[in-house]
Amino acid sequence: EVGAFAIFHSNIPKIIPKLSSFIAERGYVSYKYKDNLLCSYVHGNLDAISMCENNINTVGGRGFLTRKYNLQYELKGGSVYELGIVNSSNKNMLVECEFTPINGGPIVTKLESINSKGVKVFSIGVDPKHSYRAIMSSKLIMTRPLVFRINEDYFDVFHG
Repeated sequence: EVGAFAIFHSNIPKIIPKLSSFIAERGYVSYKYKDNLLCSYVHGNLDAISMCENNINTVGGRGFLTRKYNLQYELKGGSVYELGIVNSSNKNMLVECEFTPINGGPIVTKLESINSKGVKVFSIGVDPKHSYRAIMSSKLIMTRPLVFRINEDYFDVFHG
């Protein structure tokens, strides 16, 4: 199952709301694969949700123009990749993920609608002889994915 979570502090200094500000929690999360003893850790990705005076709000922005986010990582062969995107805006958003082969070949394009405060995962299995670049396109201010690289016996998690 895929989802997002938020951690809210119960004691917020009174000056914070007066400054139209908020406290962000970007704690580290551990992920474990199968029965491996080792975990992979990654810190929170976005200021996706805020709570002020018991009101929960989305903080992320969206614009009028479609923006492209080029994943700063080469999706190398022999792995399955899952790219998770959080919609931190207050509207449902369309996100396109384009997997472009580095060595030539067909481009794989996936289009998903993501609910406000929701998460979608774009998956691709990469043949051992190929590599891909991933480009995320949407009207979200930033579509920086959380990347899971999965092999038969291990996996890794990191920001793109």
